[in-house]
Amino acid sequence: MRGVEGVQQIEVDNSARPISKNVIKPSITGKTVQLTIDSDLQKAVEDSMDDVIGQIQKSNPKAGAGAAVVIDVNTGKILALVSRPGMDPNELTGNFSQAVSDKYFTNKLGPSAAFNRALSGTYAPGSVFKMVTAMASLTLKLTTPYEQIDDVISSLGSLASQKAGFPEWGNNYFGLVNLYKALAKSSDIYFEVIGRRVFDASPETIKQIANEFGLGVESGIDLPNEEKGNAPSPEWRKSYNGPKYAQVRDDKLAAIESDYAPKLAKATDAKAKQKLQAEKNSEIKDANAAYDRSVYDYVEWHVSNSYNNSIGQGDSSFTPLQLANYVATIVNGGKHYRPYVVDKLLDPITGKTFQQNQPKVQNSVSVSPEILDQVKQGMRSVVTGSGNNAGTAQYIFADLPEFTGGAKTGTAQQGNAGSSLENVFNGMFVAFAPYDKPQIAFAGVVEYGEHGGETAGYVAKAAFMKYFGWKSANGN
Repeated sequence: MRGVEGVQQIEVDNSARPISKNVIKPSITGKTVQLTIDSDLQKAVEDSMDDVIGQIQKSNPKAGAGAAVVIDVNTGKILALVSRPGMDPNELTGNFSQAVSDKYFTNKLGPSAAFNRALSGTYAPGSVFKMVTAMASLTLKLTTPYEQIDDVISSLGSLASQKAGFPEWGNNYFGLVNLYKALAKSSDIYFEVIGRRVFDASPETIKQIANEFGLGVESGIDLPNEEKGNAPSPEWRKSYNGPKYAQVRDDKLAAIESDYAPKLAKATDAKAKQKLQAEKNSEIKDANAAYDRSVYDYVEWHVSNSYNNSIGQGDSSFTPLQLANYVATIVNGGKHYRPYVVDKLLDPITGKTFQQNQPKVQNSVSVSPEILDQVKQGMRSVVTGSGNNAGTAQYIFADLPEFTGGAKTGTAQQGNAGSSLENVFNGMFVAFAPYDKPQIAFAGVVEYGEHGGETAGYVAKAAFMKYFGWKSANGN
């Protein structure tokens, strides 16, 4: 867009009037950039996100942030990319006030607006991750779509052992559930059970499949400051946390040595020296014991880690961009596209296309088409049914007779048990439409949004209505 400045040599007379000009280096006119963004769709998503956040703020003033991405599932084109709070470039021209600086670049007045949550914000995905756990278990032939698991029974066969994981969300009891009902009702226990099977049989498979679908890896989008996120596994936990705690131990041991070396050197009395040595040995023992506890708590992989990560909690963290592309990859047959926002560069004078970006498949996933279709059917069950058989997002699209897609809701805990964020939840939501020949996929997060179906889900609904021109049954 900027172009390249040229250089002219200008000869002037003694009154500074130009006499002659000589072009030493010609300027190069900048190109016109045409984006993949659909401006009408972008505005619809922005307006809906603002409405949802505004409603949440009535009861929770801490709310104020969120993000959403709409992607073309067959090309990787980004059709809408929204981050809230938003930015007004007009406020950033010339000298701006400290208040404007705080608004955009600090958290003094609420969430920073300059932070693009759509591609730089990493969030625990919660239940929208459950399709990965399902694909891993089905791929390893550790379950079938029709195997029924008692919602209250753990993989070891007793309620007591289930308490090593997590109780069903909302203290619900869904009875016997198979894959489709488990996705429809978002059964935590079902996915803890099959997820533990995967981690026991093939500890790195869930991470591998997550990465294949673009989760926990950079997407390669043509925008700066993309965050990678993380798809955890036992090996990752060991390699990431192990050196950190080993360094803490080594630093402590070095400090002990530094502290006692001069003391022992100065001690002339054998009894005093013996006492100092005993104290030193005791501190070394304590340092090693603390290290062993840290290794057990943060380096080794436990059953609770299997349960936690199977339902998208624990150390899982992904961007809304990654989540949208993950759903696109599920429903387009397993092609993981590079997302992009620059469609073409045009010559501003002639209007001719200077450069045209093309869809690029970065990889094809190892999950079979049959399993992809089974998971897609499960996502369809989330938005269908009625009464006790209704999926967790059925009510969102109930007044859209033309909607035939699928979705997954998520209520993602922000902090671990015992932390200040233990009872704080982000609303997560992913979806696609239409069902038979999917065109677009959506992913959204509303911070402090609790259940994703009650917050980010309505942003998805607004996106689908605008893109497809749908009207609700009541005419809205």
